[in-house]
Amino acid sequence: MSSKLFRLILVVYMAGLLVPTVDAEPLLDALKNGEPSLNLRWSYETADLEGGTKAASGLILRTRLGYRTAPFWSQTTAFLHFQDVRPTGLQDYAPEDADFDTIADPTGTAVYEGYLENKALPDTQVRLGRQEIILDNHRLVGNIGWRQHNQSFDAVLVTNDSLADLKFIVGRVWRVKTIFNTEVDLEHFVILETVYEGIEEHRLSFYNFLLDSRGGTDSDRDLSTLGARITGSGGPVSYEADYSAQSGYADNSSDGGTMLNGFVSATVVGVKLGVGYGEISGATNSARAFDTLFSTAHAFNGWADQFPATNGGNLTNGLKDTYLHVDGTVAGYKLLARFHQFQQESESDNYGSELDLLVATKLAENLKGLIKYAGYVADSGNDLGDNTASNKTLTWVRLEYNF
Repeated sequence: MSSKLFRLILVVYMAGLLVPTVDAEPLLDALKNGEPSLNLRWSYETADLEGGTKAASGLILRTRLGYRTAPFWSQTTAFLHFQDVRPTGLQDYAPEDADFDTIADPTGTAVYEGYLENKALPDTQVRLGRQEIILDNHRLVGNIGWRQHNQSFDAVLVTNDSLADLKFIVGRVWRVKTIFNTEVDLEHFVILETVYEGIEEHRLSFYNFLLDSRGGTDSDRDLSTLGARITGSGGPVSYEADYSAQSGYADNSSDGGTMLNGFVSATVVGVKLGVGYGEISGATNSARAFDTLFSTAHAFNGWADQFPATNGGNLTNGLKDTYLHVDGTVAGYKLLARFHQFQQESESDNYGSELDLLVATKLAENLKGLIKYAGYVADSGNDLGDNTASNKTLTWVRLEYNF
């Protein structure tokens, strides 16, 4: 079935739900009784990539205005979410000024979300339109929430939890709105996921994602991703693990790569101590590097974002990431530290190491703030010639208000 025909069928279905009556009064009532939302996020960021252009700094304000209607025909609501990002007095960063290092928050205004949501079927939610899609821990599909322009998807997404302890998620995406405020059309990105929560304090998910990009050649980013994830806890100990494997799909006949992640932690007197390991396969003669699809990459493999090529499958030498984690709360302040050691997966040579630090707190009702630091130090033997061979430091100070 073509992507256009599929979308047409869904539009007809949603329209059928909305047309039991031509009376405009329910819609007017839904608009009058809806709920507005406002989010302001002010961010001061510095970025310094050694050997690059000038060190960057920027004061960037994100403004979001949203409105969700009350339910109208056939238990349907509508949601519209506008987003504006722009510098406020300090814009010494690319892409605003090419003489400086990059801060990936370009100026722009967009519809971040705009969808219809229907709950007429028992235990079922159907969303049609532009929307956030966050699956599991964001590792393969997420909103890239750290950047000022977040990622959203033009899609239909159906969630059903009519069976005890089971949730089924089925979706089809035809366009991605990126963190650079651009849009990327796809032939399709199909989401198939099952979540099981029948074991106390555990969650298991099984997924298959089918990505068919535009192009029609063997070099396209066309992939089938199969995987599973488990999280659980017992007493002070918690753990999480996932494994994913890719193969060629649609126009791509190449073999794919694999990804493995694991994290174990223990919480004692309010302090969490943990150790984690992640491995993303690189390219070989017969296989592409693993592609982390549409993940929230910033949350993984270091906040300095030295390995964003994993989104796209372009990290040729792969990645092994071993890290230590500690966090806790003191006098209302969340404190977090994480230390990474990065190696090439294919040759086991070192990329470098990184220290990440965070302090966050609630400052007032609906207002929170944070200070964050990332310092990447390249290994002396790293001669790849890309960004991973250069030291990089970043700092952030943020205030966020929600109404």
